[in-house]
Amino acid sequence: MDTRSLTLLGGLLLYVSPILLCCLYSKYEYGYSLSDNFKKWRTGKLLGIALFLLLSVMFLSFDFKSSTRAFWYLFWEPSFSVSLIVFSKPASELFEDFSSYFSYGEDFGFIIGWLGLLGAYIMFVVAIMRFS
Repeated sequence: MDTRSLTLLGGLLLYVSPILLCCLYSKYEYGYSLSDNFKKWRTGKLLGIALFLLLSVMFLSFDFKSSTRAFWYLFWEPSFSVSLIVFSKPASELFEDFSSYFSYGEDFGFIIGWLGLLGAYIMFVVAIMRFS
């Protein structure tokens, strides 16, 4: 395997690992199926997945010309954010320490996921303008 193939494989693993980990955690810790995670905010979660897929297509169609500064952020952040959006109930445990301040940890995880996904989209647009 050449270096470019290994980089692509590493990026792909970074890209899907948060989604797989949250899916497994949701299934084994809470006993939730994928459809159980879509009971609350179904439209928002579907829009988040659509934006995630759009970012995925944009990543595959754009070549960063060996720029590695923003590479990890652009591959890992959208996946982590869509995990927070789709699996907001299990992800609410991340904010468990703030439960006395925020009684809606699930809502907070959903909002943080959307902010992260929009931030990754903006970062991608900036990277396109910078490296084009």
